[in-house]
Amino acid sequence: MNRGLVGVLIYTVGIGAPTGITVAPEPAQADEDLPPIRQLHRQGEIRSLAAFVERARQRYPEARLIEAELLRDGGRLIYEVELVDSDGVVRELFFDARTGERVTGYDEESQDH
Repeated sequence: MNRGLVGVLIYTVGIGAPTGITVAPEPAQADEDLPPIRQLHRQGEIRSLAAFVERARQRYPEARLIEAELLRDGGRLIYEVELVDSDGVVRELFFDARTGERVTGYDEESQDH
């Protein structure tokens, strides 16, 4: 099964409020078979990261976004949204980037990145 990191999306935050989303350069170990993240979104292959960030914030309203990654698990593309709450607990939520469904029981540790 082909698994790994497709790209990293970093949500930059200022004091108090988020200031924007930055798409980091594609890492060296990124899937060579896939177009860049922005192209996937423009082609309608994946949904917007902003919607997933909003869903994660609804679940953990006091949390701050650390980063988001687009992962590949075989033919499936999965967003990982990572937040830290006011107690310093890191929360990771996974979403199918194509369908928008929440992915539960995803084992990121088995990733090859």
